[in-house]
Amino acid sequence: MLKPMLAGLSMLTLALVPAQAADSPDRLYDRIVAEVVAPGFSNLASAARRHAAGWQSFCAAPSEALREGLIVSFNDTADRWAEVEIFRSGPSSRDFRHERFHFWPERKNAVSRGLAALRAGSAAATPAQVSAASAAVQGLPALERLIFDDELAADRCKLGPAIATNAAELASQMQAAWTTPAPMASAESRTALATDLVTSFAVIKDDKIEAVIGKTPAEVKPKAAEAWRSARSLRNISHNLEGLARVTSVLASSLPEDAALVSTTLQAQRIAAGLSGDLGAMAAGDRRFEAILLRDAVDAAEDRAVIGIPAALGVTIGFNSLDGD
Repeated sequence: MLKPMLAGLSMLTLALVPAQAADSPDRLYDRIVAEVVAPGFSNLASAARRHAAGWQSFCAAPSEALREGLIVSFNDTADRWAEVEIFRSGPSSRDFRHERFHFWPERKNAVSRGLAALRAGSAAATPAQVSAASAAVQGLPALERLIFDDELAADRCKLGPAIATNAAELASQMQAAWTTPAPMASAESRTALATDLVTSFAVIKDDKIEAVIGKTPAEVKPKAAEAWRSARSLRNISHNLEGLARVTSVLASSLPEDAALVSTTLQAQRIAAGLSGDLGAMAAGDRRFEAILLRDAVDAAEDRAVIGIPAALGVTIGFNSLDGD
């Protein structure tokens, strides 16, 4: 029932998209990098630097007001990350920067173990020590623990400034790698981009929604949700879809009129943006239908993406970017 409703809404939205002259696949790649990727990583780098500065202020004179400021700058950084998280390969993947900035899903309790190793030292951690440590403690997941887990309050200023400084450096490195100079359009780079984008729809549906909500309310796993400590699971999905919507709007000129990729992506993003609260609690309670609606909206967009994105970028893909070689 839900998919036909979404399809009808998608076609209505598509009718409002003006016709444009088609761009070549190379031109589309260049536009996506220039109009979406480069400014996105620039925004991330700026936000990460502000967050690192916030840690310095907080630790110079800790107060609840400054901790609230840390929460604000953390959320801003996490928002900006979620919009560019979809770009996993190419410059983002060099030196494992993507995974070091955002180690998720967490495997084998890696964040807790990594933080424990850093806490074992007698002195405050340095950015160099963090950079040499486990990828699990180099970015947002570790910062989320320090800010939102009161059991780690005593170690906030021992670890937080160094981790935030390292994360800001990673963000700046990713920004520079995407812009100085920008990567050249080629069949290889277009294939990598198409794979990343299609993978992102699958990750949102499979890992960020279905892994949490399960098949029944009894199978809900609230702590499988991304960033559950900061109650950001739905917010991250909304910003992921916002980044994907920006890309699909660039691709629109080279999509068939009946492709509906743009409209289904926008529809999923609007649904996500309209939801609030914890995804796990929503799925286990009387708002479960909203979680299912979101899942089905992303599923509808993924169905379109699998066909439309590779076709627009002039490539064929046979696996997602999480499969490895």
